[in-house]
Amino acid sequence: MFLYLKNLLLVCIVTLLFAGCAKKDDRKVKITFRLNKAKGAGAVLVTYNMLNLDTLVLGKSTLDSNGFGVIETKIEKPVFGHVYLQDQYIPLYLKAGDEIVFEADTSTTGDGVKVVGDGAAVSRFIRNTQKIRQKYQNYKGKMIWQNEPAEFVSSFKLYQNELNKELEKLEKEDGITAEEVELMKKKAGMTLHAYQQHYVNNHYSYDMDDPTIPADLKKVVTTLPTDSVLLDMNMYEYGEILSGYLISGIHGPFGKLADSMNKDSLDGHWAELSDTFIQKMKLHPFLKKHFRAANINY
Repeated sequence: MFLYLKNLLLVCIVTLLFAGCAKKDDRKVKITFRLNKAKGAGAVLVTYNMLNLDTLVLGKSTLDSNGFGVIETKIEKPVFGHVYLQDQYIPLYLKAGDEIVFEADTSTTGDGVKVVGDGAAVSRFIRNTQKIRQKYQNYKGKMIWQNEPAEFVSSFKLYQNELNKELEKLEKEDGITAEEVELMKKKAGMTLHAYQQHYVNNHYSYDMDDPTIPADLKKVVTTLPTDSVLLDMNMYEYGEILSGYLISGIHGPFGKLADSMNKDSLDGHWAELSDTFIQKMKLHPFLKKHFRAANINY
């Protein structure tokens, strides 16, 4: 009996030691799915190609008959991305070592999926701001770019106020860090910049020389935000701004220049000549590098 208890105690000690040694893998992100209403569903984790905003697959999982599944993937840097699951896009900010769980959300205000674990507060903030974004893609029964400038300014102020309220809520979340709050403030700023750019580009047909563009809006969309960190993190909204600028701020002016050139000299040389145009522009080196690559990729 004594020997049995001694052996049992030894087993318990060894088990505890191994449990204590089990640490997060600080090179990977692990996402666990516990969704009994998503049995057999496919889940895909992606980030974004900042040259064209195509998705880049980081990992996949097919949930089993209990709605259980796991995605584990190695990441070299913090990145933005989302999980696509049953027609839902669930946004995430991912850092190496994160352990995230998707579980059922039974609340009346939820979307059926709740994100818990590392980065849950940030994910919740991004999901809420995406819902707000969808709300302001249309205003007064029209696509946002179909509104006149005064109506757009009205929608912009309402949009900005709602984002600020979400930032205030985020700052009060337990466990949120000052760095995460600052990053989400930058994300909100890029969201608003992209919103204004989208309006001007579409309302004025990508012509930045249109004299009817209000001066304050023109200043925003012709001033390019410079943030290599956000580019490196694959922040989607920053990618939208860069993609929009490639068309209105680079291809537009170059196209007008090309109109005065010999058509034969342009034939088959658009990418090469527009690359030369980009090289002559006054841009931060990392942006010039980005636009040269994006131009070839276009």
